[in-house]
Amino acid sequence: ELPALGLKDIDTRVSVEISNNGNIFVGPPAFIFTEISTRVAVNTRRRPKVLKLSPSSALVRGGAMIRVIGEHLDAYDDSVCQFGDNSTSAQILSPKMIVCGALPSAAAGTVSFNLVYGNEFTTAEPLKFAFIKPIVLRDVIPSSGPLQGGTSVLLRADAFDLTTSISCKFGDATVDAEILSPTTASCRLPPSQYADVVQLTLLYSDSGEVIAVAAPLTPTTFAYYDDPTMFRINPKTGPM
Repeated sequence: ELPALGLKDIDTRVSVEISNNGNIFVGPPAFIFTEISTRVAVNTRRRPKVLKLSPSSALVRGGAMIRVIGEHLDAYDDSVCQFGDNSTSAQILSPKMIVCGALPSAAAGTVSFNLVYGNEFTTAEPLKFAFIKPIVLRDVIPSSGPLQGGTSVLLRADAFDLTTSISCKFGDATVDAEILSPTTASCRLPPSQYADVVQLTLLYSDSGEVIAVAAPLTPTTFAYYDDPTMFRINPKTGPM
């Protein structure tokens, strides 16, 4: 029997050979001798540890790239990401980050997440991952604004998740959005160089995933206009 090594968070693999004369060693199956000497080979690797997920939620359609953040995540090449009962391959980016694609889910809800290598989990208590339905956008007020930007644009929807951070994207320009209530959010119109009609989309701030679909007859575009400039008034006076 070997004494415990006492190495915290280390996956220790030990092979033992046994001899009764100090010269001839045999491996398993083990034999019991009255006087023995042992030769031990120890191979240690740091046990991976998952600390957080970014983002910790995705749409039920799947496909979003999830960043798994932790320590010693490169210790094993065969790690997989497990969302509830479903598993998908993991791509190692560094000892502190792995990415994996969120799998489609049949229903919205929260599932357990774990990084699995071999038959072992990296965390005794799995993290939580939420699958959510797309936000249904009901109204955009106003649906046009000046080139210089700065206008507060109000978004009405069926249900905003108050625990997530979202962004508004006007064409190619992205700005932070503020969730005011479960049905209302707002964002500040960014400036534009040209008077044009651009696509308006809602994104997860962490992943850039599009999270909203438009209800019927709801505009998904935003129109920039150039404010008129006054050069002259003619005539300057007139009858009362």
